[in-house]
Amino acid sequence: MKVEWQEVSNEALSKMIKNLQHQLNEVFLQQGNLTDYAVVKVSQKLDEYILESQRRKLHYQKGEEENKTRTLHSASRQQERPKKAKDTLLKTSVTFR
Repeated sequence: MKVEWQEVSNEALSKMIKNLQHQLNEVFLQQGNLTDYAVVKVSQKLDEYILESQRRKLHYQKGEEENKTRTLHSASRQQERPKKAKDTLLKTSVTFR
């Protein structure tokens, strides 16, 4: 069964991961072997869900970095503008002499 990730909220994904972790523990305790087919299947499903969670975190962090870059770029442009205006005023005053 393929999960439509865009339909799963971050909170729901977190709950699914916790449930799968619990399920993995239970299946392992019942089977007693990490290489048992049932243990491996639950583990693979858990891996898929954790991977999606990590993708979301990375996407969020990338967005935060882009916002910081935009903010810094905008701030530096605003700092440059007064310098340019000041230079223009100085050039203008020199021209009138």
